[in-house]
Amino acid sequence: MTVQIAGHPVASRPDDESVVILGSDRKYYSLTGPGRLVWDLLSAGPRTRPELVAAIVQSYEVEAPRAGADLDALLGQLMEAGLVEQAAA
Repeated sequence: MTVQIAGHPVASRPDDESVVILGSDRKYYSLTGPGRLVWDLLSAGPRTRPELVAAIVQSYEVEAPRAGADLDALLGQLMEAGLVEQAAA
């Protein structure tokens, strides 16, 4: 699965550890840690799930199964909020 940012959400970085996103629903979403890493990677363009898992494993020294489970939960929340979507194959 390849994921990309949906639409044109407004994102800002109020500090070195977080990103705040204004979604199309006019709600604010705050991402820190691995969430910010994933958002930053997706901001540069679509990424595959394995690419995102590898980045989390490398940056946070967690095992791939845990990183994958956490990533799936995060992507599910971001998709539900309309902030990311599955990219065309």
